[in-house]
Amino acid sequence: MTEMLTRRHLLAICGVSATAGCMDHVLSDSESGFRLGSIRIINTTYEDYKVDLRIERNNERVYHDTSEIDADNEVWIEPTWSSEPAEYYLYYVVSGVDKVQIAHLSHEKGISPPPEGDCLFADLVITEGLVHNSSLTVRDAKLKEETTCNL
Repeated sequence: MTEMLTRRHLLAICGVSATAGCMDHVLSDSESGFRLGSIRIINTTYEDYKVDLRIERNNERVYHDTSEIDADNEVWIEPTWSSEPAEYYLYYVVSGVDKVQIAHLSHEKGISPPPEGDCLFADLVITEGLVHNSSLTVRDAKLKEETTCNL
């Protein structure tokens, strides 16, 4: 596996290529956004990975850290950000890939049907093959006992 991008490099890439790897999801029909609880990073492969994750809430960085995820395992990131509804951007780099993935989580993008619930959690899944196959989904936090919401 190759080394992780440095924090400075990640921030520079995010500023330059804000549309690279963009995945848009609607998470609420509220005009003020939604409540984001825990984030789970799931590694479904037979290799260990590092994921450098940065979360922006209403254009303000609220989280940035690197998580190590063993093969066929998962890591939960507990929310330290506000529980008030907001718009989110998740920027992440998976080791071995020099591409910043961006997920824009807001009420303005459309998925059907939109997830329901007072608080949502996100799954970032790393799949076998090219890491470009990583995906992000959101669901009602009540569906998983392990989730936390700052309600």
